[in-house]
This record gives sequence, structure tokens and C-alpha cells, in this order.
Amino acid sequence: MAHYRTIASPASADYVVQRSRFYAMLLPAADVGAAQAGVRAASALHPQATHCCWACRVGYPDRPAQQASDAGEPGGTAGRPIMAALTRAALWNVALVVCRSFGGIKLGVRGLIDAYGAAADLVVAAAAVVEQQPLVLLRLTAPYRAFDTLRHRLLALGGELGACEFADEVRCTVHVPRAHAACFCQEARALGVMSEPL
Repeated sequence: MAHYRTIASPASADYVVQRSRFYAMLLPAADVGAAQAGVRAASALHPQATHCCWACRVGYPDRPAQQASDAGEPGGTAGRPIMAALTRAALWNVALVVCRSFGGIKLGVRGLIDAYGAAADLVVAAAAVVEQQPLVLLRLTAPYRAFDTLRHRLLALGGELGACEFADEVRCTVHVPRAHAACFCQEARALGVMSEPL
């Protein structure tokens, strides 16, 4: 897959059923550690919540991984419907957390599944979903005469120019679309540019 779907920024939504309130947050997360940090942040935002359940799909494209947690709710009633929302939306490198404040009325197994799923679907619908392509991070050392040509080629490929240092030569970091990285490096060498992966 040349592109994948993710979110441009965090999103949130609330869902209320039988006086129980479900606070849903969809967050960017590169790996499981970042997802767990998002769970902790969501828990801190909702200290009255009795459960903060979550799912993540992270590490795409190099180390794709998926995890989910019911966080004390009956098995399969929270993490699984949250994960289902992420899977239906084909989102990667995200974490979805749903914190529940108990309203005094038990929802039962089916009610919990439906409520967690509805909260997850609401926050996915509220998110700004974007298509991204996997990128490779490179460090370049370029003579001044080659820098403009290289920069124009990078931008034409959909890459991004990072920090640059202008000394006797130009030293910079670049993000190059993975599908074009080998060709870009070959063109860079032809211009007298040294490249190394970071």
C-alpha cells in the first residue's frame, strides 16, 4: 500500500446512554507506548471515569501492531468494539480511548458493546482523516550548486524538507516518500549529494 489513512489532529466526542457518559478521544500514536500515554492523558482529563478502555493500530508500515483493552469492563465489551471502529475506518498510527462515567444504570453486555462502539464511531466520524504515504528520513550533504535542483525534486515527489544548516555545504534532513527513496538517492548521487538514512 503506497498510502495509508490516519488523522491530522486529535478529535473528541461524547455519547450518553442511560445516564452513563462515554468520552471518546482519537489521538495520533506512532507506537504502543504513545497509545498508552494517550490513555493516561485521557484518564487524567476524566478523573470521574470508572473505566478508560482503548484500542490502537500503530507502527504502520514497518511494524504494524494492534492492541485493545477492556480496562476492567466485561471481556470483549469495550476494546473489541473500539478496535472495530478503527478497522472499519482503515486508520493506522492512532489510538482511540473511551472513558466511561457510570450513570447508575447497568447497561448489560450488549448495552456496553453498543455504547462503546457508538462512542468510537462518533469520534472517528468527527476526525479529520488524511491520506499519508510512508516516508524515509535521510540526512543529505549537498554542494550549493545542487541544492535547489534537489529541493525541487524532493517537493515534486511529495517529500518534506527538514532542518538545514548552510556552511561550506548544505546539510539537511529530508523526508522522502518510501516508494521514491531509491530513485531520489540515485538522482542525489548524480548531483554530488551524499545521503544517509537516519
